[in-house]
Amino acid sequence: MGKVSRFEELKCWQNARLFVKQAYEIKGPLDKDYDARRQFRRAALSGMNNIAEGFGCFSRKEFIRFLEISQRSIMECKSMLYVFEDLGYLEQSYLLQLHGDVDILRKQVMGLIRSLR
Repeated sequence: MGKVSRFEELKCWQNARLFVKQAYEIKGPLDKDYDARRQFRRAALSGMNNIAEGFGCFSRKEFIRFLEISQRSIMECKSMLYVFEDLGYLEQSYLLQLHGDVDILRKQVMGLIRSLR
């Protein structure tokens, strides 16, 4: 990959953006659990926004710190998917898709961290 001049060019940010869209489009019983729905959305947004915020940092070390925060928020989403499963909020096939999306996103963020180190 050549030099990236905008955070929008980062594949992990692009996928985080798609995941945020998914988080906002979830329908069903989760609609009535305002706290869980809000927390899931906030964690997804944090994952995406910390990538962008870190990109704007002036040091590599600080960028890595923001990426680490991003991957923690992504893992929070993963954990919440288990709550949604336990409470029967989402269909199993959709849960599996979301788990896969989270796993890919985390691997991308971790890959960027490794490349910056």
